[in-house]
Amino acid sequence: MNNYRLTIQYDGSRYNGWQRLNDTDNTIEQILTDAIIKSTSEKTKLIGSGRTDAGVHALAQTANFRCRQRLDEMHFTEELNSMLPEDIRVNLTKRVPPDFHSRHSATGKYYVYRIETSEPANPFRRRYSWKPDGIPDVKLMCEAAQRMIGEHDFKAFCTDAKLMPYTVKTVYDINIHKDYSCLWNREEPGIIELEFHGSGFLYNMVRIMAGTIVDAGLGRFSPADIDAMLNGGTRSMSGQLAPAKGLFLKKAEYSY
Repeated sequence: MNNYRLTIQYDGSRYNGWQRLNDTDNTIEQILTDAIIKSTSEKTKLIGSGRTDAGVHALAQTANFRCRQRLDEMHFTEELNSMLPEDIRVNLTKRVPPDFHSRHSATGKYYVYRIETSEPANPFRRRYSWKPDGIPDVKLMCEAAQRMIGEHDFKAFCTDAKLMPYTVKTVYDINIHKDYSCLWNREEPGIIELEFHGSGFLYNMVRIMAGTIVDAGLGRFSPADIDAMLNGGTRSMSGQLAPAKGLFLKKAEYSY
């Protein structure tokens, strides 16, 4: 059995997230799976590195699937893209070792959250950034973000924490870019990007962290408040859930 890794880019604006659902076919996973089955004439299961929520985008989502036949990787990529909607693209197909698993093999993930600060807001960025009710102070945002780096119990930064068996995660770094896009590697006036790098993230964790960092930048939380959230805090203590449209899965990282 051959194992293939896909690198996928998508605009999540009109989809019900990554994960297949029983009540709709409008998910990234379902649409990709249908295209793979049509191309290979084999039933298969697609495994993604992460389950992005409805409205969340991906610059480089990783997924893998298995099939009996040996594929021409370039031709297969072209064929998939000919069947997919224009807002979902497969950028690379690569045959990988049998034990590669998009989720379990990942050593870390990068997410980027985009915040619009232009006045008036740039209408061409409205689907890919969040305009909060005020312009947050970047220095205060950095102070809050620094408190979140390291191994902590992120129960206060998770929706439905009671359903999670383990809420301790490690955040390796949080970088804040002002007037610069680390997604596109270019200057972008009027944008603040929060770049999160961690071992893994709980449900809605990045969006709650982003909302809390913005709230801190608006003077609603002090560094001591952030410490309390990370020291046995509850969801009611942390900040707002930032809208899905500003979040991008930048990439998952692997040792091979």
